[in-house]
Amino acid sequence: TEVFWYGCSHCEAFDPYVQRWLRTKPAYVDFVRVPVMWGDSHRAHARLFYTLPALGRLDLHREVFEEIQHKGDELYVSGNPRATFAAQLKFAQAHGIDAGAFNRAYNSDAVKIALQKAADLNKRDQIASVPTMVVDGRYESDPGLVGSNEKLIQWVDDFAALEERVAHPQQ
Repeated sequence: TEVFWYGCSHCEAFDPYVQRWLRTKPAYVDFVRVPVMWGDSHRAHARLFYTLPALGRLDLHREVFEEIQHKGDELYVSGNPRATFAAQLKFAQAHGIDAGAFNRAYNSDAVKIALQKAADLNKRDQIASVPTMVVDGRYESDPGLVGSNEKLIQWVDDFAALEERVAHPQQ
């Protein structure tokens, strides 16, 4: 599990490493991204994160980083959920997403459930920094602890392999 936030420059810098790793990761590794849920801006970005796959547009994951980190559009307006929705809708429409479809997905039960699951995971794992990688819900690290983005990917591979050996010792 990668725990991240679109507003985090370190998460944005880590994302290309994750993208490369996804092309070569072992088949026994199930990967999932979970947005951090510390405050209002995090929850607003998390809602957008879960809305995109509901629309079949997870391909826009990198574009959200680009919009926030390089174009200066936070896709969030403090204290104003309507303005936040409008900013995120504008982003979606700029990428060919129908307004009605976006609204339905954004307010869907599936997105609400995903947000609650993310909040539960954040609380369970006591996420204190991002980006953070969690293996098997038991091992947790980040680039600062292991020394670099490259080392974090190697750490994930090592701990995933350890868990695979424990789960399937005869293989």
